Amino acid sequence: MIGLNKEPRLRFTDEERADPALEKPIRKTEKATARADKAQANIPKKKVRQTVIDPDTGKRQPDAAGDIRSSLIISMAMMEALTIYGLLIAFMLVAKV
Repeated sequence: MIGLNKEPRLRFTDEERADPALEKPIRKTEKATARADKAQANIPKKKVRQTVIDPDTGKRQPDAAGDIRSSLIISMAMMEALTIYGLLIAFMLVAKV
């Protein structure tokens, strides 16, 4: 993981913790570490999607074949209809000239 570690970034010895001059910086460091740990816990975990592979055909999602095929047929029919309309309009324009 990049960035934050599970361990605090700064480690203070018992002598440093006993020093009254370092009390405030040590508290600030501990609070910052606690905030960083809390923020890290709120980061969503990456979800890995499972793909279903049909062992016979090697296709990834065999259940989606029907939906894809019907969408393909509908889109091909629409493209063919648009081509025919285009040809009709072209013939009508040529006939007027």
